[in-house]
Amino acid sequence: MNFRFAFLKSAIIVSVLSVLALSFSMQTAKAQTDPLSLAEVLTALQSKSAGLSLAQKNAFVLKRVEERGVTFRLTADLEKELRAAGATTVLINAIRLNSPRTTPTPTPNNTGSNPRVEFNRIWVDYNVTEDDEKGMRIHAAFKVFNMLNVPGYLAIYFEKKDGEKLKTTNKTYASKAGQLAAYRKITPLYNPASYSDYSVFIPYKEINLPPGDYDLKLDADLIYENGDLVQHLSFYEFVFKNPKPVQNTSKAIITFDKMWIDYDIKEGGKLGMRVHAKLNIKNMVGEESYLAVYFEKQNGDKLYSDNDTYRSKGGQTAVYRSFNPPYESSDYNDVTAFIPYEEFNLSKGTYDLRIHSDVIYPDGELLKHLNYYNFVYTKK
Repeated sequence: MNFRFAFLKSAIIVSVLSVLALSFSMQTAKAQTDPLSLAEVLTALQSKSAGLSLAQKNAFVLKRVEERGVTFRLTADLEKELRAAGATTVLINAIRLNSPRTTPTPTPNNTGSNPRVEFNRIWVDYNVTEDDEKGMRIHAAFKVFNMLNVPGYLAIYFEKKDGEKLKTTNKTYASKAGQLAAYRKITPLYNPASYSDYSVFIPYKEINLPPGDYDLKLDADLIYENGDLVQHLSFYEFVFKNPKPVQNTSKAIITFDKMWIDYDIKEGGKLGMRVHAKLNIKNMVGEESYLAVYFEKQNGDKLYSDNDTYRSKGGQTAVYRSFNPPYESSDYNDVTAFIPYEEFNLSKGTYDLRIHSDVIYPDGELLKHLNYYNFVYTKK
């Protein structure tokens, strides 16, 4: 039975992927190597096909973007639209790097006022989570002269301390030469233009090194849109620790029973909903864990919040309740978590939403996925 179920599940997902692939072709005669239009990307992300999560849709679109490119240039408004459709930062970066580049802005002719950069400093935030990916955020402070309305990029290249370049096959995080890199576009609107904190994020998983400790360094440059160097900014040395994968050896047994919701509840002077869950936890005496309740649309699109009280590390709208089981087998007949309606960052209308509930460790590691709970929410 298990083999048959696994086979059927795989067949369903393959079928859904096939349907999703067809959505990229506006006409059957259209070549499958043609760049993707904005409509095709949005259609694929917003597809309500069963059996495919939003993460799987992002991965599917990402591969096609890297293989075929896109027909449109990414603007602030288009990025906002894509993120609302569920596009991750990784996909956004891939679209940016695979957008039309047939007429990149050439290096300006020398008119006696060469562009230059007054570099201030560079610093790094480690163990940052963005779109549920852990990584590092590199910050730079600098001032740009003589580049008014000239597009370029803050380019961060990764290498070992001895100068050996780190390589990657992921085009989203690669230079033209295949060096591991991260970019953020810059188009100065003033002369000079000051950037007191301009940052770019890279997931740790892109630093493709075996487990161990490594002396690495960043090579920060400002480049033109065509890749030519404007000015080298700085090197920054750091230690990258890539630990061995840790297997979850927990003997915890978590048995989920049911979930239900009370609507239009007032708590702390705010109107909202109270989520209830019933479950049993075994073999975790004195070990802290959390019921994590995440909110998303029924098609998998996450709801996001700017309120630290009601958000996950990745910014998803969420609430948590802690557990510290006192017995070898601890029953939790009514665990509750309240969320104000105002935390649902949605415009007026009726929405098909769902709860994604997990039990997690304090560091966010998943212990057990509990269930999905669908509900309808109307914002007046």
